[in-house]
Amino acid sequence: MNMSLFVHKKSLLKKFVKKIKEDGVFYHVMMFIHSVLKQPMQIDHVKHKILKTLIQKHNYKVAHGPFKGMKLNENPIWSKYDLITQMLGVYEKNVLSKIIEFSQIDDSLFIDLGAADGYFAVGVASGGIFKKVCAFEINKKSQQSIINIAKNNG
Repeated sequence: MNMSLFVHKKSLLKKFVKKIKEDGVFYHVMMFIHSVLKQPMQIDHVKHKILKTLIQKHNYKVAHGPFKGMKLNENPIWSKYDLITQMLGVYEKNVLSKIIEFSQIDDSLFIDLGAADGYFAVGVASGGIFKKVCAFEINKKSQQSIINIAKNNG
């Protein structure tokens, strides 16, 4: 075995062990079984059912909280299941609470670094929570998503 192949295998093994430590053995065993059986995991089935119900009821709009009425992106770049908590108005509630707290101190400018799909940036802009909003995102697809959600919300 040549040295570069050995180093590569050792590096892969380190990455695998790190992922096991981060996510747990049970998760990786379930993902392996899922990939072998080619069947959706029960939790995905339940999430899909909840998402479908919320979409029918709220039509991709936030139903509660400070962003109530905001139209969400129908094809999010990150996780489509984030739409569940976004439509319910409880997405990253601890972050949202801090944003509201900061707006009560100074509502002149909100800067969103790593804006992802634009949920917070567009939410505080369309909700009038901050007077000026700047969103920064490195991912090109996410940048387009932010533009789309901003257009959908005036």
